[in-house]
Amino acid sequence: MDSPNTGARRRARNRHGRGARGALLPASLRAARRPLQEFSEIAGRALGALPAHVTERLEGVDVLSLDTPTTEALMPGDDARAPLLGTAQSAAAQAKTAQTRGTGAGADGAGGDGAGGGGAAAGLVGPAPALRDRVLLYRWPILLEAKREKRPVGDVVADVIALQLAVLWGSRPEDVDPRFGQPR
Repeated sequence: MDSPNTGARRRARNRHGRGARGALLPASLRAARRPLQEFSEIAGRALGALPAHVTERLEGVDVLSLDTPTTEALMPGDDARAPLLGTAQSAAAQAKTAQTRGTGAGADGAGGDGAGGGGAAAGLVGPAPALRDRVLLYRWPILLEAKREKRPVGDVVADVIALQLAVLWGSRPEDVDPRFGQPR
């Protein structure tokens, strides 16, 4: 007979042997999903509802969901009091940001340390992978915006996606999504 201390990983129990014995909710229930996972599904539905001419252009764009914006996402000229709902960043802008931070290849072709060498020693072997355009959606500010405007979260997410894609492509949000600003 195996002792309780050997074998499979033990679950956290108190000194009396009481505590959680299994999952609190079955995985099939909606409440068992994590908030970011549910938000990502809402964003996926909003992306799927875009017109065909827009979905064709989305092949080179990554749409990511994050809980909150990082301090790096707040640009120096931005008003930190205003909710940052999302950002759009082109591959060229990402490369420029990486170059100024010293994480990519510098102007000297080295590893970005500015020393003129050591790229291979720093773990940088070969050309950097191609960057893709990306749109970041921030869950918490979007939820607050939806609550403030008393609109469904899906509508706000769809509007933020249309706005950020328009910024990325240099067009108007109405060109990306004809339902921009309207209830769905």
